[in-house]
Amino acid sequence: MEYKDTLHMPKTDFEMRGNLPNKEPQILKKWQDDDHYHKILEKNKDKTPFVLHDGPPYANGNLHAGTAMNRIIKDFIVRSRAMAGYYTPFFPGWDTHGLPIENAVQKLGVNRKEVSPREFREKCEEYAHKQIAQQMETEKRLGQVADYEHPYITLRKEFEGRQIRSFAKMALDGMIFQGLKPIYWSPYQETAIADSEIVYFDREDSTIFVSFDVKDGKGVLDGDEKFVIWTTTPWTLPANTAITLSPEFTYAVVETEKGKLIVLGSLVEKLMAKFGLNEYKVLKTYKGKELEYVTCHHVLYDDRESLVCLADYVTDEDGVTSTQYRIIEYSKGRYRMHRRFRLQRLRHDCQYKNSRRGCGRGPLRAIIKDGVICPLGAKRQMDFKEKKNAGIFEKSLGPGQ
Repeated sequence: MEYKDTLHMPKTDFEMRGNLPNKEPQILKKWQDDDHYHKILEKNKDKTPFVLHDGPPYANGNLHAGTAMNRIIKDFIVRSRAMAGYYTPFFPGWDTHGLPIENAVQKLGVNRKEVSPREFREKCEEYAHKQIAQQMETEKRLGQVADYEHPYITLRKEFEGRQIRSFAKMALDGMIFQGLKPIYWSPYQETAIADSEIVYFDREDSTIFVSFDVKDGKGVLDGDEKFVIWTTTPWTLPANTAITLSPEFTYAVVETEKGKLIVLGSLVEKLMAKFGLNEYKVLKTYKGKELEYVTCHHVLYDDRESLVCLADYVTDEDGVTSTQYRIIEYSKGRYRMHRRFRLQRLRHDCQYKNSRRGCGRGPLRAIIKDGVICPLGAKRQMDFKEKKNAGIFEKSLGPGQ
């Protein structure tokens, strides 16, 4: 007797092997013949609607794990709501506008600088349709129920028409206004980019202390003082429009051989030591809110001025003046401050000229070199080591932004 004959095992018609390559086409055909999606809609057509709006993926390649998970979770939601008795139409969508598709087309060998914009857009549209068909087929193989006969695709004229009509209604309802909004811009790719596409890395930059001569003390200051700021991005000095203080910090007017310097009161001793100023005297102290709207001469340009503003994000970190200078083009917070104080917005023309460094850091080489500051296009030079009105220059290294 064979030992295996003594085992009492259950008998089943279930196959030992999956044999998926042969079975999958049969399963897909059964799903197609059953028309499960429309049968669900017909069953619940008079019930309460539940419409899940599909945030569409980009049509720029095969489904990846994140996109597949997104659509599968949505399928769970639609199916569960249908089982609960809701009417659940679901229209899958695809986003066919934007940089991902343009990048994918260029990786295929299309040089957008050698073709017309119209031709490049046509190639992008052709590519997008191919990717939609490919992704749609994959989603069907995952067993998702949806109205794949009527997807919404953002490049279709009927979809764009609905967008325009929705916008028109919003405009007529008084919901639209014209304004500005800061965005990330890539000079290399010549396009706006999303927060998720920004990659930060550590770098070293020159850090400097700069003094701004008071222009109008607004009846609070005498007018011969200097606000001392510290920055890790000296290459942005030409675009400066404001100096920010904390409304509740105490600032001191300190008499020194360099003039009357305004710094954070709690850091007077440390800053004077850093500047190498042994003889000094605190003349007055002010709360930051008392100095709001004081104006200063721009540190580089005679025809500009910098406004003293208040901001809650100013810190009293050890080693800095707690007086920060601001350029409205470089962050959303600074832009909001620009709106509040109606600061001047400067326009900068930037030609990339085959350099991956872009227009951001380029001026640094012209501004700071051997202790001399020289703005691009300016006729004068300012030596921070010698000229009193140029303030204090510290040639050290620190974390850049």
